[in-house]
Amino acid sequence: MKSRRACTATLAVLGVFGVAPVAQAAQWTVDDDRGDCPAAQFTGVQAAIDAAAPGDTIAICPGTYREGTGDVGSNALTITKSVTLKGAGADLVSIRPKVSGAGQIAEANQDIRNGVGDIVSVRGGAALPITVDISGVSVDGAGAVVEAGVVYLDAQGTIYRSRVTNVTTSELAADSGKPGGYRGPQFGYGIAQVTANTSSPQGATTRTLTISQTRVERYNRVGVLIDGATNDLAPYSASGVVNRGVLANNAIVGRLVCTNFTTDGNCSASGSPGNNLTTTGPLFGQDGVRVTAGASVALTGNTISQNLVHGVGAPTRGAATNNANLPLGAGVRLVGAAASTATRNNILDNAYGAINVQLNGTTPNTAVPFVAENNWWGLRSTGVTPPNAGPVISPTSNPAFPENPVNGAGTPDGTGTTSNTVDFFPYRNGAQADPDAGQFTILDAPRPVDDAVPTASLASDRAQAYRGETITLTANAGDDFGVKRVSFYSGAVLIGVAQVPPFRSQFTIPADAACDAPRTFTAVVEDSAGQTASASVNVTVKCYTGTVSGQVNATLALTLGAPASFGAFVPGVAATYTAGTTANVLSTAGDAALSVADPSTVAPGRLVNGSFSLPQALRARATNASNPTTQYAAISGSPLTLLTYAGPISNDGLTLQFQQQVGATDALRTGQYSKTLTFTLSTTTP
Repeated sequence: MKSRRACTATLAVLGVFGVAPVAQAAQWTVDDDRGDCPAAQFTGVQAAIDAAAPGDTIAICPGTYREGTGDVGSNALTITKSVTLKGAGADLVSIRPKVSGAGQIAEANQDIRNGVGDIVSVRGGAALPITVDISGVSVDGAGAVVEAGVVYLDAQGTIYRSRVTNVTTSELAADSGKPGGYRGPQFGYGIAQVTANTSSPQGATTRTLTISQTRVERYNRVGVLIDGATNDLAPYSASGVVNRGVLANNAIVGRLVCTNFTTDGNCSASGSPGNNLTTTGPLFGQDGVRVTAGASVALTGNTISQNLVHGVGAPTRGAATNNANLPLGAGVRLVGAAASTATRNNILDNAYGAINVQLNGTTPNTAVPFVAENNWWGLRSTGVTPPNAGPVISPTSNPAFPENPVNGAGTPDGTGTTSNTVDFFPYRNGAQADPDAGQFTILDAPRPVDDAVPTASLASDRAQAYRGETITLTANAGDDFGVKRVSFYSGAVLIGVAQVPPFRSQFTIPADAACDAPRTFTAVVEDSAGQTASASVNVTVKCYTGTVSGQVNATLALTLGAPASFGAFVPGVAATYTAGTTANVLSTAGDAALSVADPSTVAPGRLVNGSFSLPQALRARATNASNPTTQYAAISGSPLTLLTYAGPISNDGLTLQFQQQVGATDALRTGQYSKTLTFTLSTTTP
């Protein structure tokens, strides 16, 4: 009886509880013509911004991007979420406003706090600022009338290795008073961090804008504005929002682009462009960096230069003429600012090097001095050999080249004298070329971005392939900006190019390819900067082999001819009688032996006639073409080997011969003498 075993199954129902996963940040790619990054999802930056989720990155490949509608009161780019704009380099990516019929996007009644009229407008909420990081781009007015290059309105973030330029339409005296013209009191900010708040929002914290390795130039009013006010001009009203600027290793350059500073920092009156101060048209001055109404700034490693006063009433350098207008321009202007610092900067060739005043715009701010020690002010030495005496404090006569005084009153400071509003002592007091006491090393700004080399791996859809078969190669290619192309090679021979995912190429194995040998395929990935990476894979080439077979069955075959006969024996006469027959041997064995034996129990090996037998034994031999002279041997009850074969043999015809001796005294009985013999074909190696 068979035993029966019970088997049970249990179904478990599980309850799973949790929260929705947080979406991972994505990267979107933009290319204006898809020539550098063919797989880019967008050809416009604004379209990518609109599609992005907060936290996403937008990689901008080389190109010129004219963005926005071009209408008055619009922006080129409007950003209202926390994203990262990562351009391929300031010399490669240019973001410009689209130009309409009027060529103006600034509104008629300009307002830096309304979020329109800018090339790039970053707009956060009054109580909840957004964070936007920008790198590797040029923000270029390119002839359009704009209020500002980049405005962070209730926002924070970074601007890195970028350029902001042409926030004006013309420098020419003939264009004075025209919309967007350089020569006038209208707007024209390079970078501005401002707020729309009129009071401090609940729970507000410091909002930091970091600007690094960036060039800001060709601005009309202010290069970089870090603003905590509710209005544009002194007297300022503080909003309560705390904005903070961190500026490191930038170039902030006003109207004159001086190409040949002399050893004392002077942008000389000769040469190109030379000292071409404008003394006609509206009176206006420029500030390199302006900080207002509770905002603060930390300046390190910057060059702030050529922020001057222009127009009718401009001061005359080296004279008292129009000295009262000299404070209209400053390299750094603090107006009711919080505690701020400057160190290791080159502040040179500005109307004023630094001004620190209260919210009314005129009263020296002695309560919160500007800590500006260890900077180089580009000052002319009063003697043949430095050191020089440092910045002039509140001069009554315009200093000679390169100006750069500070406001306030002189006050002792250790071994020197400083200002009670701008603490500039100690300072670098040597000539420009002096590595220890002169100008600090100027870094190129903007510098190229850090563009990582692409990544590459290569796979084949099979590890081995036969001649004539087609394989598919797939490259996994990646880059921090965009893959320009993937080139596929068989050895050194180009076999295909792919520009968009999936990066694939097919290859047919040639008919003459070496069999059972690896064939190397390589994918070379090139990014938008021309950098490359490669990966390889081997595919073994196989060849088809045909087989023809036939089966040989084991065979041992012996065929005997007619029975042999001696004829009549003659009694009383001694004689040797012979007889013979034929045989055929067929063997597939590795060896074979032909033998004969007498299996009978009566007179084994002798012919018999009834109960009588011949006295002499029957003898036998076998011959064939290979063995024609074999010897006779007596037959007995044991096998007598007649022939041997060392291998297979087919249809070996042979002769079987018998010999019988009869003596003269041998008694012979009337009748037939005979014997049935057994012939055996055997093998030890079937």
